[in-house]
Amino acid sequence: MDNAQDSDWGRREERERGSSMNQMVQQGEIAESLGHKTAKAERERMKHLLLEWGGSLDICERKQEEIRKMMQMQETCAVLSKQGKHAEFQRILMRYEDGIFCLQKEIQQILEMKKQMDEAIAVLTQEEQELLFLRYQKGYGYDHIAWKLHMGRSTCFRIHDKILQKLLDLEQRKNFC
Repeated sequence: MDNAQDSDWGRREERERGSSMNQMVQQGEIAESLGHKTAKAERERMKHLLLEWGGSLDICERKQEEIRKMMQMQETCAVLSKQGKHAEFQRILMRYEDGIFCLQKEIQQILEMKKQMDEAIAVLTQEEQELLFLRYQKGYGYDHIAWKLHMGRSTCFRIHDKILQKLLDLEQRKNFC
């Protein structure tokens, strides 16, 4: 009986050690997976920043157009305020001023972000800069970019991945975004 109990204990210990080893392996895999997911999330965030960089001037133009329209409405409101309910129109005029101020502040922030991204992109090679320009400012797909840059589509993807990593490394060192 003692031998049977000893062998049961031995098997149980082996199972427990084995399960703890499995847990450690799984935890390592989870940590590795989380690291991979974090890196992927960082690349996606950088792609989003590049999209914002590429469309920043268009966004600023649209905001400038909004400001112009608000200023026209503000002028119309000022004329109407002279004809009637002065206090009511003053509140409306203040809202227009606040809206214009907020839009101007947003434009400044967008341009500052674009300036920082331009400085980071200036570190890249000419080919890398051109790929980013075609992808994010012109909005071309990888097929067109590959044709334009005289390279294979898969090469475009590899270069793009390399660019993302360079920008992430640069961001980490200089904290530009």
